Amino acid sequence: MKKAGIRFDLEKVDRRIKLFSRRSTKAPSDFLENELRRLTNWYMVFSRLRGDEIDAHFLSGLVESLEIEYRCYFERNKFVRKLEPSSFWKFTYAGCNGQIEGFLEEQGLDVALQKLYRWPKTIEKKELSDRLRRYFIGIGYLYPLDEETLAVHQNFLFGQLGTQTTFRTADSSFLTRDLIRCPYHEAQYDREEKLSDPELWNYWKDLLALSIGRLPQYVYYSPKHLRGEEDPTKLVKNRLRIGRRFAPSRYLELEPKIDIFEWYSPRLLESSPSLRRRR
Repeated sequence: MKKAGIRFDLEKVDRRIKLFSRRSTKAPSDFLENELRRLTNWYMVFSRLRGDEIDAHFLSGLVESLEIEYRCYFERNKFVRKLEPSSFWKFTYAGCNGQIEGFLEEQGLDVALQKLYRWPKTIEKKELSDRLRRYFIGIGYLYPLDEETLAVHQNFLFGQLGTQTTFRTADSSFLTRDLIRCPYHEAQYDREEKLSDPELWNYWKDLLALSIGRLPQYVYYSPKHLRGEEDPTKLVKNRLRIGRRFAPSRYLELEPKIDIFEWYSPRLLESSPSLRRRR
């Protein structure tokens, strides 16, 4: 079971993953097996992970994180009973970006969080400012149900853990510092051609894929790219394709389900030497 571009004994790694996935009493083995495979594969592609590093210590750490994630997405009521929001709100909501922090404060973040910290499953759109609502949809925290109602997505709950989230970046729970600016710009300005709430959720899906696909810094993905009005660069298309393959469906859909993940060996663009794996 050797894939081009991945120089590991995948049969051996797979056996180890299956073994570890059966040890947990906090999450089902089929969830853990597929998610351990996904994360191990992702580290193979985007880090300098060596075969001998996929050991008990490495897998145990992933299992511990995935058990927390399982409770959040599949056992929401149990999860929220013990949930204490991170005090580092600038990381949780703003990607450690001063402009976004000021924008959120102006839009009544404190009042909104008083409502959201009750952990409701839904919230009426009228309870939030228009711009704050649009921004929270764009970062994957609120899901548009209909014209009047939003679902509080489990991403909002998982984001409260701050640096414990599985695909975290240096600056936020899900999106990189550059990519979190995209929904901010879309929410901040009133444009005739602004994205609808459902389009904003699709924008979030692509931004997450680009974040997981480790799109290099200073690359902007615009609403025109989403709508097909402008053609993204070859690099963006490449990272979008890779990120979509790795992104868990529970981050993207309202109802979580256990994914089946198979080994994947994408080719990274040569124009991003910092993300090449050591051969």
